[in-house]
Amino acid sequence: MDAPRTGFDAAAPKSRRTVGATLLEVAIGCLAIAVVLVAPLVRVEHLQLRSVSTGVMRPLAQRGDLLVTQQTSTRSLRVGQIVALSPPGGGATVMHRIVTLKRTGRLTTITTRADGSRVADPWGPIAVPSSTTYRLVRVVPKLGFIPIWAHHSAASGRNVLIVGTGLLFIAIAAAAILPPRGRRRRRGPSWSS
Repeated sequence: MDAPRTGFDAAAPKSRRTVGATLLEVAIGCLAIAVVLVAPLVRVEHLQLRSVSTGVMRPLAQRGDLLVTQQTSTRSLRVGQIVALSPPGGGATVMHRIVTLKRTGRLTTITTRADGSRVADPWGPIAVPSSTTYRLVRVVPKLGFIPIWAHHSAASGRNVLIVGTGLLFIAIAAAAILPPRGRRRRRGPSWSS
């Protein structure tokens, strides 16, 4: 005959479920707070988030890092700052360091280079056409892999399958952690004298 469960033994399954449920709720709460706080900050502070898809800005930014850029006046740019620019002839926006800067009246002309390169960019001096531009204010390690992953998986058509599988996994994990609703759980045999 089995001995009745007492003390820590009787409470262990419930406490594990309670801790797991609490951790899940805290994680969801933190994510919600982050979205609520970051979204207005991005809008009010004129921030843009960019993911690093190459290693040309090493050692400052690695592939998969997230770059936070802030809109600033072109007149306030200085040599050494990292700015977002579109290379002549089109192409994707790049983040490169200003190595020379020349102002003639209202026109600002810059020469840039990638941190991973010892020479200036091949396109030479660029006239900055706008009165504002985006400059780097922060590097967040590894958070840029999320948009890189989303872009590549959407391009390959696997996005729905991968996200659906992930959501199914989260739902199964939540069902295993959270206690069932509407029914009282049995704590073990009832002993009466």
